[in-house]
Amino acid sequence: MKDATHIPNGTVIYPTHACFDDALDLIVANVKVEPSSFLTLRIIHAICNVGGKPFAHAWVEEKGEAFFYGLCNGKRMLFVVNRKEWRDSLEISDITEYTVQEAEYWSVKYTSYGPWKPEYRVLCLGRGGIE
Repeated sequence: MKDATHIPNGTVIYPTHACFDDALDLIVANVKVEPSSFLTLRIIHAICNVGGKPFAHAWVEEKGEAFFYGLCNGKRMLFVVNRKEWRDSLEISDITEYTVQEAEYWSVKYTSYGPWKPEYRVLCLGRGGIE
């Protein structure tokens, strides 16, 4: 996202512009610490429409929560928010959920953190990088 995000508690979060990398890194780090999370974590890729212009975005979900990195007060921080509220705030027009195993497959196949679907990738081209 180019613009700041305001989560329900009013915190202003700026994008890292590396959300696909961030999401896959979160999955890998979590599975190393808690191997059983392999079964419950999901990496989410979506086309969002905040501000009227579509963009591709990624984050991680588990058990009703959404996890993502953002910049707050100039520092990269991990945020955990309510999954439904997060999804609602992004005005999602298309969404794809991947299991850890699926994310691993696609990242190897494309040698990329994502996005892996062509319609998501096209939204990242010419915008100064993947968000």
